[in-house]
Amino acid sequence: MRPPAYLIERYAASRRRATLVACLIDLEERLTDAAIEMADKLIGTAFSRAKNTQARRYAATSKDVARLMRLFRGTIDALSLALNNDSDPIDWRLRKFAHRLKRNQLEGVRFVEDRLQISQSR
Repeated sequence: MRPPAYLIERYAASRRRATLVACLIDLEERLTDAAIEMADKLIGTAFSRAKNTQARRYAATSKDVARLMRLFRGTIDALSLALNNDSDPIDWRLRKFAHRLKRNQLEGVRFVEDRLQISQSR
């Protein structure tokens, strides 16, 4: 436990100066330690944020690659079907796309109808 500050008046001038210098050195050490700890936390946060951003970017890139691979697979399937049936490859691809579009529209309509039925029953 530290003695109260007013007791310093009892000491001689040289001892008061020495006590104040010792207090300043102690404060300097504590401030330096706190500044280093704060810098460590800031740097750690920056590295974590960068790592998370890189992981999100990688996940988005892998999703894009997977989507492109599905598109290529569909195109290759359409080309092989068209070549096997002696017809236009672009026509086959458009038919597959139109079929998928119709299916998605029907699913959307069913979803909206289900939501309307739920809200009307309340």
